[in-house]
Amino acid sequence: MHVTELPDKSQDHLKAIFDLQEWGDGSATLGRIAERLGQRTSTTSEAIKRLAAKGLVEHTPTRDPHGDPIPDARGMVTVPEVFSLADAKLGDHFIIDRISDRDPALLRYLTTRGLLLGVTVEVLPRPYPELADLLFVDVSAEHADSAMKGEHVQLPVGSLGAVLCREVDNA
Repeated sequence: MHVTELPDKSQDHLKAIFDLQEWGDGSATLGRIAERLGQRTSTTSEAIKRLAAKGLVEHTPTRDPHGDPIPDARGMVTVPEVFSLADAKLGDHFIIDRISDRDPALLRYLTTRGLLLGVTVEVLPRPYPELADLLFVDVSAEHADSAMKGEHVQLPVGSLGAVLCREVDNA
């Protein structure tokens, strides 16, 4: 099958992949492709799976939708250095890297409060010992609501253990 015989949407995905690899840093992640095309990551994922089934792209996800690492074909796993948001230092900025999916109700709660992969938060002083206060610093991550930038969210301290984060690289 020639690329011109593909539906326009498939061609758009291939062009986005090419552009990201050619003109970007060489990586065409689902999030970056989705952002480029103005789509949800799940929509992009399905499209990439179809292109992979046709042999037009290689799709080797390294993380699941909640950020957990996925082993490669040899069974090797790259686990980034992360720590619990409960252990984050006051005033520092952190990127949300993983969210536990063990408790579906807690996962839904955190998601509806804006805690999504790739969002950067700052830990603020606690208004009450059992309540954490976070400031949304960067909400350019996929699925994030850009209106949340500069907003605060208060969460029960006990829920922070379900969120793993990494320090913002200021280099």
